[in-house]
Amino acid sequence: MNNSVLLALSRKLGIVSKDAIRKATEFERVVEVRCGSSLASLNLSSTATAVICLEIATNTCDLSVSKKTAIQLSGLTKKVYNNAYKAIECILGRRKQISLRDFAVLFGCTSVLAFAEELLERSVYYDCIIAKPSDAWFSQTCIHC
Repeated sequence: MNNSVLLALSRKLGIVSKDAIRKATEFERVVEVRCGSSLASLNLSSTATAVICLEIATNTCDLSVSKKTAIQLSGLTKKVYNNAYKAIECILGRRKQISLRDFAVLFGCTSVLAFAEELLERSVYYDCIIAKPSDAWFSQTCIHC
């Protein structure tokens, strides 16, 4: 996308950080290279992609933007914007991994967090997948995984 359009969008979002704008430009290039024409299958305009890249860049720089304004500028509905945001985050490799603690907070059951962590560590899943044992041990012990 034209750099002047990205700058205009950043002004409308209230982004003044040159670093965030530079990162957004780079993110936009990476998305274009990795997706190319398949980005059209997500039904995203170049403006929507630019707005999402700007938001991801500001989050990377520990800045904030108005999500409501970003959605309005993108021309997408809230649901479509959030799905596109997650998709572009994955394309850029920026998607953070969710921990067991995050799930406990999300579901309001932090009191059982220690017990859940203990169960996970003792489980076959942990031994086979998380701990990543050697192939020989894996084939002998965890055939049912």
